[in-house]
Amino acid sequence: LFIALCHFSKKEEDLAKEKIREAYLLNPKRILDPKIFPPPFVDFFQKSIKGFSGIQKTRIEIHAIPPFARVYLNGFRMGMTPLVIKEWPEGKIHLKITADDYEEWNSEILLGKDQKNRIEATLTPLKNPTWLLHSPLRGLCRLCGQIRL
Repeated sequence: LFIALCHFSKKEEDLAKEKIREAYLLNPKRILDPKIFPPPFVDFFQKSIKGFSGIQKTRIEIHAIPPFARVYLNGFRMGMTPLVIKEWPEGKIHLKITADDYEEWNSEILLGKDQKNRIEATLTPLKNPTWLLHSPLRGLCRLCGQIRL
């Protein structure tokens, strides 16, 4: 968006609109903070995204084990599982799902109108969960070498 702002400030509106379109495809839920962006650019941004109505959108359902895992689409935090997004632009996305004491789950997914777009991720538990590090009695048993809880 900052590149779009640069083009906008040089009165290169076509280039600015193309950069806004690229940003929109990454995160169509994005809104501009008027404390960061000047009001004329915020207006231009809002008018530009209204013109993207021809972009095909689809529904996404994201489920994970364990539930209530954090969901990131194209690097933006979108919420927690189970998550339903009613409208998201078709195309390739990067999906990341995280939860404390589990390995991060990552995938590139191609979304399409004719596809189910239901993602079910099973995260793998960490071998040494963080709660062990914070246990008041933690440590290794000197006799057997096992973790003492």
